[in-house]
Amino acid sequence: MPVTIQMILGAHESNRNRHGGARDTLNINGWEVSSFTLVAQLESVTVESDILKRIILNDASGRISVKVYHDPHLMTDEDELLSIGKYVRVFGTLGSSEEQIQPTCHVVRRVEDNSEIPSHWIEVAHTYLKLKKKAPAMLTAQHTHTQKSKYNVDNKINEQVDTTMQSASAAQPA
Repeated sequence: MPVTIQMILGAHESNRNRHGGARDTLNINGWEVSSFTLVAQLESVTVESDILKRIILNDASGRISVKVYHDPHLMTDEDELLSIGKYVRVFGTLGSSEEQIQPTCHVVRRVEDNSEIPSHWIEVAHTYLKLKKKAPAMLTAQHTHTQKSKYNVDNKINEQVDTTMQSASAAQPA
């Protein structure tokens, strides 16, 4: 699922508030999500071991630390092309502990065409709108509530006018 960093962080915060513990999937916009894709700027790379790197990503909605596992024997030219300050597309899985979100990337590749950055944001918005099935029901419920509120206000005004008219009629001498 295409996501932003803010969506991941918000899902983790919501998960902590609702479930109070670790889960293998997170709920983003009402959907259980375990895998994701993200386009963001690479801020730093820290090599923690032969098979683990930790990268910091920033997509203007937030910053997040991501684990990247790789086989040192299968080093590709793509690994050499990752530069700090450049945009990357990552594909990975989401997990969480009680305290932090734990995204793990399986593929990290450099963004070659800058149009991929706004295209990702459009893809995020499109997916959000496409998957948001409750929107028509929510809008209908809001419209109905607004109509009922308007009806109640109109009735109160009519009652006040009737009461005023009756008072005025009673006060007039016969």
